[in-house]
Amino acid sequence: MTVGQIMVICGSCLVVAAALLGVFGSILLHKRKKAVLLEIEHEYR
Repeated sequence: MTVGQIMVICGSCLVVAAALLGVFGSILLHKRKKAVLLEIEHEYR
């Protein structure tokens, strides 16, 4: 394997990892936002 091939493989792995992190992060944020909104609603009642 050449250095170029290794760099391409590493790059694609990084892109996949970044995409997974982005999806995971947005799901976590969405869940946290829902929980916070529910707490706020509960307090105001």
